[in-house]
Amino acid sequence: MQQRLECGVYNCEVLYRELCARGDDGKKTILRAYVQPRRRAARHQACVRFETPPGQQGQVDWGHFGTIWHEGRLRRLYGFALTLGYSRALYAEFTVSSGMMAFLRCHMHAFASLGGVPEHLLHDNQKTVVHTHDPGGAHLWNARYLDVADHDGFVPRLCRPYRAQTKGKVESGSKYIRRNFWPSCPDVPALDALNEALGGWLAEVAKVRIHGTTHEVPLVRLAQEPLRPVNVAPYDLSMVSTRWRSKDGLISYGGNRYSVPAGYA
Repeated sequence: MQQRLECGVYNCEVLYRELCARGDDGKKTILRAYVQPRRRAARHQACVRFETPPGQQGQVDWGHFGTIWHEGRLRRLYGFALTLGYSRALYAEFTVSSGMMAFLRCHMHAFASLGGVPEHLLHDNQKTVVHTHDPGGAHLWNARYLDVADHDGFVPRLCRPYRAQTKGKVESGSKYIRRNFWPSCPDVPALDALNEALGGWLAEVAKVRIHGTTHEVPLVRLAQEPLRPVNVAPYDLSMVSTRWRSKDGLISYGGNRYSVPAGYA
């Protein structure tokens, strides 16, 4: 216990699971009594919580989770999270890119996993969503993202700059992943295995717990959300790019060099 606390793991649910896996048959009340005096109290600014009706809103967030070896290179590891405002049903996925294609692909996976599309999606002011702002408050949307929004039938919305509380539900979801899944995440060498472990945690823990704010099970409330059906025609995520062949018959793409068949060189 002391070793885990020294590593910054103060989540009693995580600690209790790990203790049970080691054969401990104690109760959560004993665990909480031990942990609570040792947990540093977080200071939160008071604010009015804003709730949305079923099916109206989803909130999207990115997080950074260190690095992972992927395809022979050390890559930055990102966590995508989409939380539905009413049910608090959460979809999450790890990627080695936060670029446009990865961003859109995570949206497609989230809609399929959650069983539909909310009316609005709330975002940070990131380049994959919005290009520029002007002093008057207007903004230039990313054209590719608007095309996806039109294809899947949702309206993108932006948070107020420098105000993370605007999308506090998904911020809480990202913290929940970092505090509940990540401390006991298996030491896996591959991105696919990591996402498989995350998917198991979402199904067995995140969606069936009693949510701390709604005091209901997200999976039960998800059935009450009138989400829009997922478009049966998948959005075309392919990208066309032109590359020059080098003198030694290679092309460069994504930081790697690939050989060109002699017939095309």
